[in-house]
Amino acid sequence: MKTILSKTLLILGCLAPSLFAEQVLVNNDFKSGLSGWSTQGTGFTAVAGSDEWGSFINMNITDGGADPWNVKLYQDGITLEPGYEYTMEWGATRASGNIAVGLGMSADPYTDYMSDRIEFSGGYLEHTTTNGEAVTLHYCGEAVSGLRFYMDLGGNNAAARIAWASIGKTAKACDGSGGELTNPGNGPVPYYGELKVSGNRIIGARSKSAVQVRGMSLFWSLWGGEKFYNASAIQSLVQDWKVEVVRAAMGVDQDGGYNTNPEEQKALVSTVVDAAIANEIYVIIDFHCHVADQYSAQAKAFFGYMAEKYGKYDNVIFEVYNEPLAISWGTVKNYAVGVISEIRKYSDNLVIVGTPNWSQDVDAVVSDRISATNVAYTLHFYAGSHGSDLMAKARTALNSNLALFVTEWGTVNANGDGNVATASSNDWMTFMDQNKLSWANWSVHDKVEGASAFVNGISTTGSGWTTWNNLTASGQYVYSKLTGYASSAAWRSAPKETSIAAPHVSKTGAVTMNLRQMEYQLGTPNAHQALLFDTQGRLVWSAHQPSGNGTYHYGSMGILPSGAYILKLRGVHLEQTLRVSVP
Repeated sequence: MKTILSKTLLILGCLAPSLFAEQVLVNNDFKSGLSGWSTQGTGFTAVAGSDEWGSFINMNITDGGADPWNVKLYQDGITLEPGYEYTMEWGATRASGNIAVGLGMSADPYTDYMSDRIEFSGGYLEHTTTNGEAVTLHYCGEAVSGLRFYMDLGGNNAAARIAWASIGKTAKACDGSGGELTNPGNGPVPYYGELKVSGNRIIGARSKSAVQVRGMSLFWSLWGGEKFYNASAIQSLVQDWKVEVVRAAMGVDQDGGYNTNPEEQKALVSTVVDAAIANEIYVIIDFHCHVADQYSAQAKAFFGYMAEKYGKYDNVIFEVYNEPLAISWGTVKNYAVGVISEIRKYSDNLVIVGTPNWSQDVDAVVSDRISATNVAYTLHFYAGSHGSDLMAKARTALNSNLALFVTEWGTVNANGDGNVATASSNDWMTFMDQNKLSWANWSVHDKVEGASAFVNGISTTGSGWTTWNNLTASGQYVYSKLTGYASSAAWRSAPKETSIAAPHVSKTGAVTMNLRQMEYQLGTPNAHQALLFDTQGRLVWSAHQPSGNGTYHYGSMGILPSGAYILKLRGVHLEQTLRVSVP
């Protein structure tokens, strides 16, 4: 029989979530028997009951099988929503063995977002906020539906009594206003996440707020522009010019372009994309062609290849048509729909579609927009040639709930030459800031023309790129803008999740790592929660680690993709964030 103390704890544990948080589970206290619950397996019966302490489910097991999931009590249809903290608590009695609980996918790849386990040796045990053993998750990813809360009791024939289970849900902002959204990496991508169209704004799938990123467009991948398509150049743009996005403008129908030299062009673009991913910025893969609708087959082949290779990375944006000429929007749309369908075989990342008349007629889309999701439209301007009339077109599109992205703009005339139009450029800066329009300036090149950022003969790998005399007038203007905006970027000022060189000191003593075996050791064994996040801030694995012998494994070798991860350890006397890897 439970003591008065355990009864009190049970009541507190069961009722507290409903008092202070929205309850996610149906009939979490079993007062309505098994209503809302299902079972999986054949070697047991689940029988509802009650006594002076409350309601419960007796799990009478005759054949627990070999695996935990052979005996399962569960609920399906649960949704994780961004902007909430979820707290998982539960209590049960069992003579021996363990009970594993979790919230995750019910089908392959069976990813758990929350997981926990208790080892029993008779008597009632619980994991609650009160005793510091609750599992919590502050969720800032994209909404995930169709999840399952499960309680696994297989692999053992010992009977069990499930007293209660709870997943409480409380609001916790993901925009830094109350949820202290952290940056798990060092760039904008880990902070914002994948870019998503939401009405006339582009938002971060992780931050859930409007995103405006600023950066540079490389010149055509031809005619000398290709010499800047190298990793050192991209790194210098990130570190010295403070860019958040870079654009790879791949030539298509010119001599040496994709149509005649596809492998070389794909390699150039891949070099830029790989460097952007390594530097945690966004990258636009641009089919830089004025008559792309005439090369639909080539575009599908190219974007299919790139989407399959890079579509899983939140960094990547697909620009399927640079600047259509004086053709109808219907022609552009028909071409874009076909290319988008190829991309969507592999990726749901942001797609940007050019608009007629050198990507200026964004208002032409209003009555005939593309029905595919996560699609924005291209707006291009050159400050020396375009002003209030083009801004009016952009306002029409924005007021009609279209999302725009300025993938190319210049400080000079539309022919790429002339003097910097400072007043007009400032007006456009204000317009883009007011409407949260992301942009990439044309261009990273040393060609002798007004739009180039560098003087002729500059290093192609970043040396001297901050020396004032090495910058053209346009380069000086844009460099000043980019470095000036950097101080106010949310992702730069967000709290960092930093790593400490091993051994890692914690309140429980040193934390030492064995990355090859995916394990860590605590100087003082301590029960704790372990959570593994990818570099985009997405939870990929979690577990409650019992005190044990002080050696613990993280993740699932052979299941998780190899690469860098962030491991968080949380316990009564433990709070540690570590950079780890999966071999």
